[in-house]
Amino acid sequence: KYMIDSATRSGMSGSPVFASFNHVGFKKQDGTFTNTPEIDCLFCVIPHFEFLGVYSGRIGGDDDNKIQLGNVWRKNVIKEVIVGQKIYVEMENLISVDS
Repeated sequence: KYMIDSATRSGMSGSPVFASFNHVGFKKQDGTFTNTPEIDCLFCVIPHFEFLGVYSGRIGGDDDNKIQLGNVWRKNVIKEVIVGQKIYVEMENLISVDS
């Protein structure tokens, strides 16, 4: 898991989390791209989106006036759970019951 800074609301758990950024480069006549300018190249800004994981809830409650950090399960963990049918349990969430 890792944390993100975002303005989220109740009910958003399970939402996909994406990173959005631009690749800047040059498009050649043959349609390929390069990072270095060449003769007859066109300057391009190519939007890129990458799936990061699944949002799992806010840290610190639902007060909109406080810091808004959220937990995200990494995409590789999601894949492991689905493929391996594994269940992840955090140690601090385990409750010991004396008999």
